[in-house]
Amino acid sequence: MLKGGSGAAIAGLVGVFLGSGTSITCTALSRDAKALPYLKSLPVSAGRYLLAKLVHGLLFAVFGAVMGVGLIGYAIRLSPADIVAALAVAIGMSFLINLLGLWLDTANPRLKWDNPIAAMKQNPNSVILMLGAMGLAGGAGFLVFKLGLDRWQFALWFGLLPALAFLALLWAYPRYAARRLGMMEA
Repeated sequence: MLKGGSGAAIAGLVGVFLGSGTSITCTALSRDAKALPYLKSLPVSAGRYLLAKLVHGLLFAVFGAVMGVGLIGYAIRLSPADIVAALAVAIGMSFLINLLGLWLDTANPRLKWDNPIAAMKQNPNSVILMLGAMGLAGGAGFLVFKLGLDRWQFALWFGLLPALAFLALLWAYPRYAARRLGMMEA
């Protein structure tokens, strides 16, 4: 069993990577570019429509976070407290990264593509978000080990703070999404 917060950090950051490793939110609007005129005519606000896209991404984020934390926790025999701290970090940071991906795709969608695969595989937003998530996880891991944070300090700094940032950005997103979608042409 690992001492201090190192076990929770390893499991939590693997959970962050798996929870944010999909390209669901960072290509959400790009994948629907061909249907943009129809989307604008729906009796649903743009903010609500894109929040539904976020929920889709967050469901996969929870699955990835739980799998990452669970498998690593089992492999290195983490205590229940370490698993709770790791899960808080994995979900908090994954949610924030997925929301940032949706913001990125709303700001910079790939509206012109030949087939739906190109909207995901050739979208620079996917690479930006993946490298950003790896950088955040790597930086968080460095800080945890450099500062010698215990499991609860780790959960506070890398779980609660990203969750609060997620809530703040989530509050502002629907208005931005509605304004941005209104300006787009397919």
